[in-house]
Amino acid sequence: MAKKYFGIIGAMSQEVDCYRDSLSDIVKHRWFDYTFYEGKLKGRDVVVVKSEIGITHAALVTQKLIDSFDSITNIIFSGVAGALDKDLDIGDVVISESLAYHDLDARPFAPVRGQIPYTDLRFFEADEYLISLARKAQVPGQKIVKGVVLTGHQFLDKKRRRRKSYLTKEFNGTCVDMEGCAVAHASYVNGIPFLIIRSISDRADGRAVTDFGAFANIVANNNLRVLESILDNYRD
Repeated sequence: MAKKYFGIIGAMSQEVDCYRDSLSDIVKHRWFDYTFYEGKLKGRDVVVVKSEIGITHAALVTQKLIDSFDSITNIIFSGVAGALDKDLDIGDVVISESLAYHDLDARPFAPVRGQIPYTDLRFFEADEYLISLARKAQVPGQKIVKGVVLTGHQFLDKKRRRRKSYLTKEFNGTCVDMEGCAVAHASYVNGIPFLIIRSISDRADGRAVTDFGAFANIVANNNLRVLESILDNYRD
Protein backbone atom coordinates (compact mmCIF):
# COMPACT_ATOMS: atom_id res chain seq x y z
CA MET A 1 0.00 0.00 0.00
CA ALA A 2 1.30 3.48 -0.88
CA LYS A 3 2.27 5.67 2.03
CA LYS A 4 0.10 8.66 2.90
CA TYR A 5 2.21 11.60 4.04
CA PHE A 6 1.57 14.69 6.10
CA GLY A 7 3.68 17.51 4.66
CA ILE A 8 5.08 19.77 7.42
CA ILE A 9 6.71 23.09 6.49
CA GLY A 10 8.31 25.95 8.43
CA ALA A 11 10.22 29.00 7.24
CA MET A 12 13.13 28.95 9.69
CA SER A 13 15.31 26.35 11.36
CA GLN A 14 13.90 27.21 14.79
CA GLU A 15 10.43 26.45 13.47
CA VAL A 16 11.14 23.00 12.00
CA ASP A 17 14.00 21.56 14.07
CA CYS A 18 11.63 20.25 16.75
CA TYR A 19 9.68 18.32 14.12
CA ARG A 20 12.82 16.92 12.49
CA ASP A 21 14.30 15.98 15.87
CA SER A 22 11.10 14.11 16.75
CA LEU A 23 11.21 11.93 13.63
CA SER A 24 12.15 8.27 13.53
CA ASP A 25 13.27 6.26 10.48
CA ILE A 26 14.61 9.40 8.78
CA VAL A 27 15.44 9.47 5.08
CA LYS A 28 16.88 12.71 3.64
CA HIS A 29 16.07 14.04 0.18
CA ARG A 30 18.01 17.02 -1.22
CA TRP A 31 16.70 19.52 -3.76
CA PHE A 32 19.08 22.45 -4.36
CA ASP A 33 19.44 24.11 -0.93
CA TYR A 34 16.40 22.39 0.57
CA THR A 35 16.38 19.18 2.61
CA PHE A 36 13.21 17.10 2.89
CA TYR A 37 13.18 14.80 5.92
CA GLU A 38 10.97 11.76 5.42
CA GLY A 39 10.14 9.79 8.55
CA LYS A 40 7.56 8.92 11.17
CA LEU A 41 6.04 11.22 13.77
CA LYS A 42 3.41 9.96 16.25
CA GLY A 43 3.26 6.80 14.14
CA ARG A 44 2.39 8.64 10.93
CA ASP A 45 4.41 9.08 7.75
CA VAL A 46 5.50 12.70 7.40
CA VAL A 47 7.85 14.86 5.38
CA VAL A 48 9.41 17.87 7.12
CA VAL A 49 11.07 20.72 5.21
CA LYS A 50 12.32 24.25 5.84
CA SER A 51 11.16 26.63 3.12
CA GLU A 52 13.13 29.75 4.11
CA ILE A 53 11.38 33.11 4.55
CA GLY A 54 8.97 34.61 2.03
CA ILE A 55 6.17 33.90 -0.39
CA THR A 56 8.30 32.61 -3.27
CA HIS A 57 10.24 30.15 -1.13
CA ALA A 58 7.02 28.88 0.45
CA ALA A 59 5.29 28.33 -2.90
CA LEU A 60 8.33 26.60 -4.44
CA VAL A 61 8.81 24.21 -1.55
CA THR A 62 5.11 23.39 -1.24
CA GLN A 63 4.87 22.46 -4.91
CA LYS A 64 8.10 20.46 -4.80
CA LEU A 65 6.82 18.60 -1.74
CA ILE A 66 3.64 17.69 -3.60
CA ASP A 67 5.47 16.68 -6.78
CA SER A 68 8.10 14.56 -5.04
CA PHE A 69 5.84 12.55 -2.73
CA ASP A 70 2.87 11.14 -4.61
CA SER A 71 0.63 10.71 -1.60
CA ILE A 72 0.78 14.01 0.31
CA THR A 73 -2.65 13.99 1.91
CA ASN A 74 -2.39 17.09 4.13
CA ILE A 75 -0.06 20.08 4.37
CA ILE A 76 0.64 21.98 7.58
CA PHE A 77 2.77 25.11 7.83
CA SER A 78 3.76 26.50 11.23
CA GLY A 79 5.78 29.41 12.55
CA VAL A 80 5.44 32.91 13.98
CA ALA A 81 3.22 35.87 13.09
CA GLY A 82 2.43 39.43 14.09
CA ALA A 83 -0.91 40.03 15.83
CA LEU A 84 -3.61 42.24 14.36
CA ASP A 85 -6.25 41.20 16.89
CA LYS A 86 -5.52 43.22 20.03
CA ASP A 87 -6.86 40.42 22.24
CA LEU A 88 -3.93 38.22 21.27
CA ASP A 89 -0.85 38.07 23.46
CA ILE A 90 2.67 36.93 22.73
CA GLY A 91 2.73 33.13 22.52
CA ASP A 92 -0.96 32.72 21.65
CA VAL A 93 -1.65 30.41 18.71
CA VAL A 94 -3.69 31.30 15.63
CA ILE A 95 -5.18 28.46 13.58
CA SER A 96 -5.97 29.58 10.03
CA GLU A 97 -9.65 29.73 9.11
CA SER A 98 -8.79 31.42 5.83
CA LEU A 99 -5.84 33.23 4.23
CA ALA A 100 -5.34 36.08 1.76
CA TYR A 101 -2.56 38.16 0.19
CA HIS A 102 -2.85 41.51 1.94
CA ASP A 103 -0.47 43.35 -0.41
CA LEU A 104 -2.08 42.18 -3.65
CA ASP A 105 -3.94 45.17 -5.09
CA ALA A 106 -4.73 44.70 -8.77
CA ARG A 107 -7.68 47.08 -9.01
CA PRO A 108 -9.25 47.79 -11.55
CA PHE A 109 -8.44 44.29 -12.88
CA ALA A 110 -10.03 42.85 -9.74
CA PRO A 111 -12.93 44.40 -7.82
CA VAL A 112 -11.33 44.42 -4.36
CA ARG A 113 -7.94 44.43 -2.71
CA GLY A 114 -6.54 40.93 -2.30
CA GLN A 115 -8.47 39.34 -5.16
CA ILE A 116 -6.41 37.60 -7.84
CA PRO A 117 -7.19 39.28 -11.21
CA TYR A 118 -9.67 37.55 -13.50
CA THR A 119 -10.52 34.93 -10.88
CA ASP A 120 -12.89 34.63 -7.93
CA LEU A 121 -9.97 33.83 -5.63
CA ARG A 122 -9.38 36.11 -2.66
CA PHE A 123 -9.60 33.98 0.50
CA PHE A 124 -8.25 30.42 0.66
CA GLU A 125 -10.20 28.33 3.16
CA ALA A 126 -8.29 25.96 5.45
CA ASP A 127 -9.55 22.43 6.00
CA GLU A 128 -12.34 22.28 8.58
CA TYR A 129 -11.33 18.85 9.86
CA LEU A 130 -7.72 19.92 10.46
CA ILE A 131 -8.99 23.07 12.19
CA SER A 132 -11.18 21.00 14.51
CA LEU A 133 -8.28 18.70 15.42
CA ALA A 134 -5.91 21.62 16.04
CA ARG A 135 -8.36 23.28 18.40
CA LYS A 136 -8.34 20.19 20.62
CA ALA A 137 -4.72 20.92 21.52
CA GLN A 138 -3.73 22.30 24.92
CA VAL A 139 -1.01 24.96 25.13
CA PRO A 140 -0.55 25.87 28.81
CA GLY A 141 -0.96 29.58 29.49
CA GLN A 142 -1.86 30.47 25.91
CA LYS A 143 -5.01 30.86 23.84
CA ILE A 144 -5.68 28.92 20.65
CA VAL A 145 -7.99 30.79 18.28
CA LYS A 146 -8.97 30.44 14.66
CA GLY A 147 -8.82 33.47 12.39
CA VAL A 148 -7.77 35.12 9.15
CA VAL A 149 -4.05 34.96 8.34
CA LEU A 150 -2.82 37.68 5.97
CA THR A 151 0.36 37.17 3.94
CA GLY A 152 2.60 39.76 2.28
CA HIS A 153 6.09 40.42 0.99
CA GLN A 154 7.04 42.82 3.75
CA PHE A 155 7.65 42.56 7.49
CA LEU A 156 4.99 44.73 9.15
CA ASP A 157 6.08 46.50 12.30
CA LYS A 158 3.83 48.57 14.55
CA LYS A 159 4.03 51.77 12.47
CA ARG A 160 3.41 50.04 9.16
CA ARG A 161 0.40 48.18 10.52
CA ARG A 162 -1.12 51.44 11.77
CA ARG A 163 -0.88 52.86 8.24
CA LYS A 164 -2.59 49.76 6.85
CA SER A 165 -5.96 49.90 8.58
CA TYR A 166 -7.47 47.87 5.74
CA LEU A 167 -5.80 44.78 7.23
CA THR A 168 -8.59 44.66 9.79
CA LYS A 169 -11.27 46.80 8.15
CA GLU A 170 -11.29 45.08 4.75
CA PHE A 171 -9.80 41.67 5.50
CA ASN A 172 -10.81 41.21 9.16
CA GLY A 173 -7.26 39.97 9.70
CA THR A 174 -6.20 38.19 12.87
CA CYS A 175 -2.46 38.09 12.21
CA VAL A 176 0.13 38.72 9.47
CA ASP A 177 2.89 36.51 8.10
CA MET A 178 5.12 36.16 5.02
CA GLU A 179 4.40 32.61 3.81
CA GLY A 180 1.01 31.24 4.80
CA CYS A 181 -1.17 32.21 1.84
CA ALA A 182 1.44 30.95 -0.64
CA VAL A 183 1.27 27.51 1.00
CA ALA A 184 -2.53 27.72 1.00
CA HIS A 185 -2.60 28.76 -2.67
CA ALA A 186 -0.34 25.90 -3.82
CA SER A 187 -2.27 23.39 -1.72
CA TYR A 188 -5.60 24.65 -3.10
CA VAL A 189 -4.43 24.35 -6.73
CA ASN A 190 -3.38 20.76 -6.06
CA GLY A 191 -6.55 19.88 -4.17
CA ILE A 192 -4.76 19.09 -0.89
CA PRO A 193 -6.23 19.98 2.54
CA PHE A 194 -4.06 22.45 4.44
CA LEU A 195 -3.72 24.31 7.72
CA ILE A 196 -1.49 27.18 8.87
CA ILE A 197 -0.47 27.36 12.55
CA ARG A 198 1.00 30.65 13.82
CA SER A 199 2.29 31.63 17.27
CA ILE A 200 2.24 35.34 17.99
CA SER A 201 5.69 36.95 18.30
CA ASP A 202 4.65 40.61 18.43
CA ARG A 203 1.53 42.68 18.94
CA ALA A 204 0.00 45.75 17.36
CA ASP A 205 0.60 47.72 20.57
CA GLY A 206 4.38 47.67 20.14
CA ARG A 207 5.13 44.79 22.48
CA ALA A 208 7.46 42.32 20.81
CA VAL A 209 9.78 39.48 21.55
CA THR A 210 13.17 40.86 22.56
CA ASP A 211 15.03 37.55 22.49
CA PHE A 212 13.77 35.70 19.44
CA GLY A 213 16.22 32.87 19.98
CA ALA A 214 14.62 32.05 23.31
CA PHE A 215 11.10 32.66 22.04
CA ALA A 216 11.69 30.34 19.08
CA ASN A 217 11.88 27.40 21.47
CA ILE A 218 8.51 28.38 22.96
CA VAL A 219 6.99 28.67 19.48
CA ALA A 220 8.42 25.30 18.50
CA ASN A 221 6.94 23.60 21.57
CA ASN A 222 3.56 25.35 21.17
CA ASN A 223 3.25 24.45 17.51
CA LEU A 224 4.50 20.90 18.13
CA ARG A 225 1.73 20.43 20.71
CA VAL A 226 -0.85 21.49 18.13
CA LEU A 227 0.63 19.27 15.42
CA GLU A 228 0.78 16.28 17.76
CA SER A 229 -2.88 16.82 18.63
CA ILE A 230 -3.71 16.68 14.92
CA LEU A 231 -1.69 13.53 14.32
CA ASP A 232 -3.02 11.81 17.45
CA ASN A 233 -6.65 12.44 16.59
CA TYR A 234 -6.59 12.26 12.79
CA ARG A 235 -8.71 9.50 11.27
CA ASP A 236 -8.28 8.53 7.62
